[in-house]
Amino acid sequence: MDRCDFVIGLWNNRLLAIECKSSNSGINSRKRLNKEVVKNAGGWTGSFGNIVVPGAVLRGVFKPQYVADAQAKPVAIFWGHRLQDLAHFIRATKRA
Repeated sequence: MDRCDFVIGLWNNRLLAIECKSSNSGINSRKRLNKEVVKNAGGWTGSFGNIVVPGAVLRGVFKPQYVADAQAKPVAIFWGHRLQDLAHFIRATKRA
């Protein structure tokens, strides 16, 4: 289990652990998602429980099936060109 790139405190007292990954091909995306992000996500949740929300910010070329597989683990996926989705996710954890 490696460290994440960013840890963001959420409004609901959980932590969003984010890995930032870039890929130039569908083949490379398997390594970036399944062998790095998903592996780390499992380690973080195994060590810290459901206080950690594993996430990834992706940029480049990623095979859709590998993204779907990561989301099923679950890993929250955000795209580098749509960071407003990340901001919306964080705001959504605020209690009404």
